[in-house]
Amino acid sequence: MPDIRVGTVLSGMGIDCRSSAGEKILRYIELLAKWNRRVNLISSVRPAVLTPLILEAIWAACRYPSDFKVHLDIGSGAGFPAIPLAAIRPDVEITMVESRAKKSAFLQTAVSDLQLGNVRVANERLEETLRRPQAPSPWDCVSWKAVKLSSRDFTRLLEITDEDVRFWIFHGNDLPLEDPGLVARSLELGRRDACPFHPGWFLSEFRRRTVSRETG
Repeated sequence: MPDIRVGTVLSGMGIDCRSSAGEKILRYIELLAKWNRRVNLISSVRPAVLTPLILEAIWAACRYPSDFKVHLDIGSGAGFPAIPLAAIRPDVEITMVESRAKKSAFLQTAVSDLQLGNVRVANERLEETLRRPQAPSPWDCVSWKAVKLSSRDFTRLLEITDEDVRFWIFHGNDLPLEDPGLVARSLELGRRDACPFHPGWFLSEFRRRTVSRETG
């Protein structure tokens, strides 16, 4: 069972442990602890390591705009923040892309066990996902954390997403892109918040840069 402090953490973030979302998050933590003994999902499941991850994921989920309904999460890893987001926002359709087979297997197990009908796990490289959809893609939001996107993948994202898409990027001092200058040239910052449970990290929301057109 999860450490009793996890329940306190959830309650402190406004998540009732007896609610559907609370029960799913607690069960997710149980699965994470079980799998982490044989698959390196996170460095440790000790409260000092796990609690900030939970807090950050719930903090991000609670900031999620109500009009976002279709989400692409890149390099989902152990499922932070996508699985807590899926539990809290069952109205959002989430695709988690994870190329590493063992981590993808964990995500598939978690999605099935938690009965997250709003989530699909794609065990493939991002370039395969981006090759599939027709432009524009259906995503309202594209997110990634601890993954450095190649210039080719980022350019492809710009090609297949429409003008209203938002990019949610979790990052430290540097943006996680092969060429951060691509962001400055193509996107504008909507908001940036310091992650309160991860010192030195930020959650930035970008939108497409507005191009002014001169008339005359």
